[in-house]
Amino acid sequence: MRRVVSALFALLCLTSASFAACLRGVRIEQGGDRLVEAWFTGQDLPRPAVVSQGPDGVKLRFPSCALKLTGDILTPPLLWGVSAELKDGGADVFIRTRVPMVLKKLESDPGGIKAYVKLESAGKKGAPSAGCAKPAGQKEKRLTMSLTEVKVADALRLAAEGLKCSIIVDEPETSPTVTLSLRDVTAQEALELITASAGYGWAKIGSTILVGPRSVLAARLGKNGLKSYDVFWADPGKTGALVKSIVGLVGDDAVSVDERRNRIYVKGTPAQQEQVRELLAQLDEPADQVMIKARIIEVNDDATSEMESVLQAVYHQWWLSFSSGVASLGFFDSSSPLAPSSGTAQGAGTVARMLDARIAGLVEKGKARVLADPTVVVLDGHKATIKLVDRVKYVSWRDDAGNPGYSDEEVGPRLEVTPRVGSEGGMTISMALKTGEIVQWKRGGLGEDVPQISEREVSSSVRVLDGQPFVVGGLFKESVSKTTQRIPVLGDLPLLGSLFRSSRRRSVRSQVVMVVIPTLLPAR
Repeated sequence: MRRVVSALFALLCLTSASFAACLRGVRIEQGGDRLVEAWFTGQDLPRPAVVSQGPDGVKLRFPSCALKLTGDILTPPLLWGVSAELKDGGADVFIRTRVPMVLKKLESDPGGIKAYVKLESAGKKGAPSAGCAKPAGQKEKRLTMSLTEVKVADALRLAAEGLKCSIIVDEPETSPTVTLSLRDVTAQEALELITASAGYGWAKIGSTILVGPRSVLAARLGKNGLKSYDVFWADPGKTGALVKSIVGLVGDDAVSVDERRNRIYVKGTPAQQEQVRELLAQLDEPADQVMIKARIIEVNDDATSEMESVLQAVYHQWWLSFSSGVASLGFFDSSSPLAPSSGTAQGAGTVARMLDARIAGLVEKGKARVLADPTVVVLDGHKATIKLVDRVKYVSWRDDAGNPGYSDEEVGPRLEVTPRVGSEGGMTISMALKTGEIVQWKRGGLGEDVPQISEREVSSSVRVLDGQPFVVGGLFKESVSKTTQRIPVLGDLPLLGSLFRSSRRRSVRSQVVMVVIPTLLPAR
């Protein structure tokens, strides 16, 4: 029985090991008219073995390797094509060449992620390419040139004289310039150096060489493919623009975005499509969320000292500055608060409960009132807006016929919060607190009553830990009230009425304080 179990276990291990390696991508590039390079990507790739090598191409085998290729393989002019198939438990790749080529280099990544193959034409090095051959008996022309910020097309025009063939340059509107100095080089070498310095590629079609950006060149040769990618978490519009910039896709139609389906369409070579796939795997991840619990409190001026004592009793570090007309910030370190009696350290949750209890005491005494107590959840890096306002409409204009036009003003507290999550539970909170009210109505030029609004605003950015409360204060308001008392009838008498009535003017000063508690809601 043990032997049977051991045999089954060994078979399962062997099976799982055989499917652990996987070939996922093949990228082929041509360098000049003699060199072909191939990059193989995947997971746990074994070192490829050469199965056969001949005038028609090279066959490689990745032993014990699965085959999951995505997209088409771009075939340069020196190749007929590249095919791959599963055979005898491994992946066979056949690189079919148009001219005899020899294997010059075969490397593999120790981590099993990449493998590299280099093929070179078996012909004489430096010989002109087919279709651009020099006349029989004529010595190959060598070039010497010094160029400074010259357009690629102009530089290639000089090289074309030595190649004795046609060159077509497909340049974008904003084409790069090249600066180089070449001495005693062949026309073929000049072509390769000029295109490489500009970041261009080239392909030979008969007796004509086509030069241009690699993506444009692939489109001209019909090698560009269209592929769609679903975006689950990120913004598709911003993600599409970022993908186009990083991968270097050229053309207005290179990236298209379908906002309704959260999908982006990419037109590019197989190598570019592989870059897009890898990039989206990093960009399209769920973002953390932050729950913002805010309490907006209006504190009477005579309770300012009590409010300070409340905060000082709870927090070991606290500062608060009161000055009329100046926004003040109160910030404290809740990682080391002191309880008022024991002096022992408390957690952030305990700090929040103690603060709530003491503020509730001020509210019960009538020395403070809670204007708003909102809670909102917002994505990392996004702005959350909380408005607890009244819209006051008033006549602001009239047309020639006397018909009124209306405007409105918002009065009440408004809170804007933008959290940015950092490492180890820390976050940066950017906030803006605004509050306003109508202080009086004034007669406008059209005879209409127009409200005069008093607004108070404070904004700041702080760094806090998960669950750590902080306070923002300094939104002051001063209101004046006038109370008149009089004896009925006698107080209305002319001249003598002032003897039977009294007036008292009272000025009340208050400030708005905001207590915010951010709580991190991690995506994973």
